[in-house]
Amino acid sequence: MAPPHFNPQMFGTELTYTLIVVFLFLFVYFKTKEMYDLTKHRGIHLFRNAFLFFGLSYATRFVFQLVQLGALALDYRIPGMLLFPLVFPITVYLSTMAIFYLAYSMVWEKISHQYFLIASNIIAVGIAVAAYLTNSPMIIALVQLPLLIFTLVKSTKGRKKKKSHMKGLYFLVSLFWLVNLFVLTPRWFVPFEIKVLLQLASAAVFIFLAYKVLKWTG
Repeated sequence: MAPPHFNPQMFGTELTYTLIVVFLFLFVYFKTKEMYDLTKHRGIHLFRNAFLFFGLSYATRFVFQLVQLGALALDYRIPGMLLFPLVFPITVYLSTMAIFYLAYSMVWEKISHQYFLIASNIIAVGIAVAAYLTNSPMIIALVQLPLLIFTLVKSTKGRKKKKSHMKGLYFLVSLFWLVNLFVLTPRWFVPFEIKVLLQLASAAVFIFLAYKVLKWTG
């Protein structure tokens, strides 16, 4: 028997969306390896790390959803409210590190890598702990939103044609995660129907991003 508040349609939509996003993140991560092997550009290496952390964040959510699905198949109730507080800080840490890597890949020449690793991990762990204690998605936005805005603004500046492809990718991935800040909020903040539309919009952005990477790498 499913839990009283279980919504098969909502759960199926979330599971499908998460699986698609995990696949796309891993696709971009491995596809951009060719670009890094050719150029050995440190910025591309850091850019790939952002996708790796994004992918791990969504993979964690996917495992959490599979555990819930397995529990339902075995007619064993594992309330999401028991598992979510354990999974939530992990996804917060991974996604925050992804945003940090995305932003850092644009300014890596100006900031020491050692300093970046120390500062970003301290902040990401701190936010993850705060998210665990408060169970509030607003904690994520307080840190990630300014970083995303910085990356979006930075990606629109500069006139060097050789960097136009990378700037377009930065803009798309920033736009994707900006939409996802609303997708990841609990349903009592954003209605299910609106979340589905946001998921479709973010998936469309990411599919276009993957297409641009595929086209760029040939």
